[in-house]
Amino acid sequence: MPTLLTNDALKNSLHMEYDSKKVLGEAKDKRKLNIESFFGLGRGGLEYRNKEARLQLYETLGNEHIYIQYPGKESIGNPAFPYDFRPKVKMKNGAMMQDASFGFIWDILDSIKDEHKAYLSYIATLFIHMSYLYNYQLVNNHYPCESVKVIDGHETFSNVEEVELEWYTLGISDDVWYTLNDRIGLIQIPDGEISFECFIKFVDLLFQNEDCKYFFKKEILSNGVFDWNGTGRPNTCNTNLKILYYLEGEETLSNLLNSIQKGRGVMSFRKADYSVVSNNMVVFPVERV
Repeated sequence: MPTLLTNDALKNSLHMEYDSKKVLGEAKDKRKLNIESFFGLGRGGLEYRNKEARLQLYETLGNEHIYIQYPGKESIGNPAFPYDFRPKVKMKNGAMMQDASFGFIWDILDSIKDEHKAYLSYIATLFIHMSYLYNYQLVNNHYPCESVKVIDGHETFSNVEEVELEWYTLGISDDVWYTLNDRIGLIQIPDGEISFECFIKFVDLLFQNEDCKYFFKKEILSNGVFDWNGTGRPNTCNTNLKILYYLEGEETLSNLLNSIQKGRGVMSFRKADYSVVSNNMVVFPVERV
């Protein structure tokens, strides 16, 4: 049974020292492995909105299941991104959460600000972890995968099989999830409620799809060089950190809107402000004389 942590123990569990050379180097290796692993998932005979696969990658303390379902809608786009997927959530009551985008994330962040503003810094810290796959662990597991048949918009499931996947997954302890779930409480969404743990794990898989998508577009479609320091997870994280910075009262609305307009929805965030947005849970190495 997980235990509730004190505030100091919780902060210590999430503490991160941002040594750029070390963090960026390790992040590149981890992200590259994840991209290759997700690209390697079998897609033979699958087609968006016809026959799809649903792979369960996370389960929460509250018995919520988080999946990826593929191929996604961008697999039939122009140009097509054949490796597109979308995260899916089966809530505790057994119902499926409706498909959600980044606007869904921002609505949840805003609702947490109203009730638990002091915990926005914990979310920022976790987002920074997710940007660099910090405190992630390498696993090679077999995961349950269902065949999804879509007829007139309705999904039916069959043929559960095991799919092997080696990847870097969130390595946060059950004690941390248990404590944050308790402090923040259940998150109300239009079709039910989810735990904080479920929310973060859902976001992690959204971030993973961003990495896959932009790597494919740059290195495969354009035959270019992927920017490991910016494109994909980091840019997506920065946009959310900018939102959190505003919700914490550290950014003006005019500056936020200006950043959205200039970046066409993608916002930059200064690494120098990591310590501010995370309430010193993310720090920089002390310079040695």
